[in-house]
Amino acid sequence: MAVRRFGITAWAALSVLSVGLLAAACDGSSGSDAAATNSTAQASPSGGGRTTSVGSTGSAGAGEAELIHEASGTRFDCPPLQRNPRIPADVTCVNVAVSDLDGDSRPDRLLVYERTPPGGQRTLLARAILATGQESEVPLDSQLEAGDALHPTILQTVDLNGEPGNEALVAVGYGASTADAEVLTVVNSRLSSVQDDTGARFPLLIGASAAGGDGYRCVSHQNSTKPSLLVNRVEVDGAAGTWNVTKILYDWHGSRLTELRQSTAQHSGQPSEAQLNALSYGALTCTKPYPGQQ
Repeated sequence: MAVRRFGITAWAALSVLSVGLLAAACDGSSGSDAAATNSTAQASPSGGGRTTSVGSTGSAGAGEAELIHEASGTRFDCPPLQRNPRIPADVTCVNVAVSDLDGDSRPDRLLVYERTPPGGQRTLLARAILATGQESEVPLDSQLEAGDALHPTILQTVDLNGEPGNEALVAVGYGASTADAEVLTVVNSRLSSVQDDTGARFPLLIGASAAGGDGYRCVSHQNSTKPSLLVNRVEVDGAAGTWNVTKILYDWHGSRLTELRQSTAQHSGQPSEAQLNALSYGALTCTKPYPGQQ
């Protein structure tokens, strides 16, 4: 799957979210995970370093003085950091989500760091801090240019593969109406970047207009209790008066998505909003019971 690069303004990025950038639901847990991602944690007035997450999947317990202060939530700006021993000194931006990443029913934390050395290239790193205390880190494939005003954002945590624990979607680049998201998962207590058959990162191009974005949904496959991922790619040819839908079905193998089959159908005219919605166009849906491939 080719990586696509885009430029975007801060206004356009905020517009993407305002019209429903990510319409995800999964097993009844998406609401709390979304709240965790959207919440902003503040230091306690006592100055003891504790963090309280409003609406998060788990509240800060006694003795958790080392919790990371959530600096940016799902905002695209990057306010001044509240320093913490777990945040490297040269980090310029951090994004935090609270979710059960390994499936033990306890809240874990996912941190996305941004580093931009003077005159250097922007780099992104993601670190999982599990409730067990185990930590692991992976580099992210940043699609952000040095001068971009926007920053990496944890869009959502959602169960995509049917295994215990949630996956995380992290925006590593933006388009006029899209976010280029990387998928992270925890396998054997270690954070991994989801890859395709070739070992390259598996990006999800999520958007909110007919100008871009693919449709993603979890679907049942071969009577399995675990979902496969169906990608609906729409291409509109205004000059020819046609539009094509390419359906690509992927199956999960650990932290890899392997292509099972692909088909393309051509339609006349222009796609209606109802037709696009039926394809989950520009969004992600993952809800039990998983529907069959359409």
